[in-house]
Amino acid sequence: MKESMTKIANQPIRELSLNERRLTELVFRNKKLARVTLSKEVDMTGASVTRLIAGLMELDLFSEEAIKDGGRGQPKKMLSLNRDRFCSVGAFVYANRFRAVLVNFDGKILRKWSQDVDEISPTSVVSSLRLAADNLVNSREAKKRVFLGIGLGVPVNFGTYGSSLQAHETFRKLDGAAVQDALYEVGNFPVYLENDGTAAALGEYLFGNQKQHSLFMLHIGYGLGGGAVLNGRPFRGHNGNACLPGSLFPYGGERPTLQDLVEWINEKGINEEEALFGPN
Repeated sequence: MKESMTKIANQPIRELSLNERRLTELVFRNKKLARVTLSKEVDMTGASVTRLIAGLMELDLFSEEAIKDGGRGQPKKMLSLNRDRFCSVGAFVYANRFRAVLVNFDGKILRKWSQDVDEISPTSVVSSLRLAADNLVNSREAKKRVFLGIGLGVPVNFGTYGSSLQAHETFRKLDGAAVQDALYEVGNFPVYLENDGTAAALGEYLFGNQKQHSLFMLHIGYGLGGGAVLNGRPFRGHNGNACLPGSLFPYGGERPTLQDLVEWINEKGINEEEALFGPN
């Protein structure tokens, strides 16, 4: 994966400041915005917004289009996000399979990749991740875009303060420390740990109902998880793992899991790829 990353013509953009992120999210959620509207929304001076926008346009994040409204005077200029200019990879492990997709900044799937895995272990997960990167990051769809990074979902438990992972009882070979070490050894780029519930809630916040600013999301994976977004910001709580609903099903007993869902899909003769990823 390290070699694959260095082959990308368009290198990842720098980390955005808090105010740059605020502007980016507002334009993202509203499709198009005028500068004066943007200044009012973030309660910043026009000069400050103009300076920040100039930096974002240098990164090719924003574009500006003049729109005529039929009246006299100068046409109104509207800012929009270059959604198809950027891409990233999302990958996850379930049962004995590894799935990955290349998506643009609007959440549209550009390319898919999958592989059956004989044994779910840190070595097999990283090996599959390397293959997925070779296939997706170096594809023609990714070559013409700026690559932002890879999101990997693994069936492990999230530790306190978001600084550690712990093996899930169903996948005991995925020892948290071993998974982390394997990921850190992949390449010389930063690795961030995030609770899957928080990640899912942020995805729903951005790509779901665009009018909501707060939400709580409950999801089924290998057990039950959850996440919250309050006033546009992920809520993590004092220990960094807030909003987990707790054990609603007894340990060692039956409980709904992603693996149960996949088995049910196969029993009903439903196309698994379309059920999980949508139609091609």
